[in-house]
Amino acid sequence: TESDFPSLHGADFKMANTNDPVASNIWTRDAWLEYERDVDDIARLSKGPSCVVYLQRHGYANGDDVRAFGSVLPAAARQVSATVLRARRLSPELKRIPEDLVVRHVLPYLFEDEPVGESAEDRYNQFRRMNLTEDCVGRSLSCYLALRRGDAWSQGDVHPGWPKFIFDMGAGYDQGIPIHTICIINMLWWQLNHEGGDADVMLQAVKQQYNLESSEHASLLLCAGALSLSVALHGDDPVQGTGRPFTGIFAAAQPLDLKRVEAFIVAKIGWRCLLTAPDHIVAHLLQCGSTYANLTDEEGMLDVHVRNDLCRRCANVSRMLACQDYFFSLPPTIVAASVLYHVRKSLLTEETAWNPGLEQLSGYASDLVKDVANLLTDVVPDPALPAWPWIHMGDAHDSD
Repeated sequence: TESDFPSLHGADFKMANTNDPVASNIWTRDAWLEYERDVDDIARLSKGPSCVVYLQRHGYANGDDVRAFGSVLPAAARQVSATVLRARRLSPELKRIPEDLVVRHVLPYLFEDEPVGESAEDRYNQFRRMNLTEDCVGRSLSCYLALRRGDAWSQGDVHPGWPKFIFDMGAGYDQGIPIHTICIINMLWWQLNHEGGDADVMLQAVKQQYNLESSEHASLLLCAGALSLSVALHGDDPVQGTGRPFTGIFAAAQPLDLKRVEAFIVAKIGWRCLLTAPDHIVAHLLQCGSTYANLTDEEGMLDVHVRNDLCRRCANVSRMLACQDYFFSLPPTIVAASVLYHVRKSLLTEETAWNPGLEQLSGYASDLVKDVANLLTDVVPDPALPAWPWIHMGDAHDSD
């Protein structure tokens, strides 16, 4: 109902005028502000979204071709693909089965995610796969900024607070999942504009299909579907969609199967939902020794409070940047490197914030990292005290 979550109801995305401390200010609520990621959280996120889960969950959608993103598959999956397709070519019996059917309906069920060990080599291979994914997606996104700045760019009647909706709905997961979800939605808008589509037509179609109140609610439903997709790709527990905010906004669409909404998104962007988010790269860098250079004591030991402070500041900056779509146009690795530089600079000095080890890990020299970090400074001046970019929007309503 409207009173369940008034700040998300309809087009009036303002603060609720209430004394309830839980519901009074969705603009300032930050579920991760004081959360300390442990080693397991960081290691899990650094694996990135699973292409194997994607294939098993949605198959090859939107005309996906295994050759277009085969490089991001695990080595074992590539070997299985090559062996099965070679067997089909050589066997008169198997050759009767169209290759398209083999690729779309057989191969996905033969793949398995490779177990990831704890060695430096395992982490490097993992990181390399994320870099390959970044390169594959980056080739498509080279025109993103020009499209975004053009007069023809359209997101239709999208809800103005959709990124915060994703963060609020994804508050039960590691922040990397809602950040990745925002990337999926940005990818959806890019794909639509790249193909010359009409965002209003798409949102109207979603609105009618799910009997929603408005196109803005349709955009929020797409966000809920993207969150469900990201959760699945990261191997986490499914989104339930049973909370009062969710059922209040989508009351007329109940019972709601979010996997159908996932399929709608995947039909638009296909394998690009596997794109690497900057927070995935940050998680990888947080497992590397060079990240903590000059932060150890005289005996070379790293105090757990220092480590947690650095990790928390990196997380703070990553959340805020996810809400700024300009950074979606940049390679995730340079954004992640700039996050780490900005945070280390807040703890050390400009001279010691970057080092040769980090340059080798990220592939970016300090000058380029500093240039991007300067942009970050405008968005998050103090990594220890983050603030949502729309935090001021409820101020006028407070005095009502």
